[in-house]
Amino acid sequence: MKNFVPAHDILVALQNSEYKDWSINKDILLRKHALNGSEKERYTLVMKKGNEKKTVLFDANGRMLAVQQGVHLELADADF
Repeated sequence: MKNFVPAHDILVALQNSEYKDWSINKDILLRKHALNGSEKERYTLVMKKGNEKKTVLFDANGRMLAVQQGVHLELADADF
């Protein structure tokens, strides 16, 4: 699923992080995959502040899993 409103837990986590004054760019992905016999959801958001962009990966509970400089939508397939 692409370009949807992130879950409440993710929005709360963003407000409590160093990215609270960054905006969510149009690129938001939800990926579901099986890991160790259970389905996992991963949310990838492209954040923007001025000319700077970062890719931020969250789990379904709003826990920030990874941050990378620039746009890296392939992070949505990573196992964390």
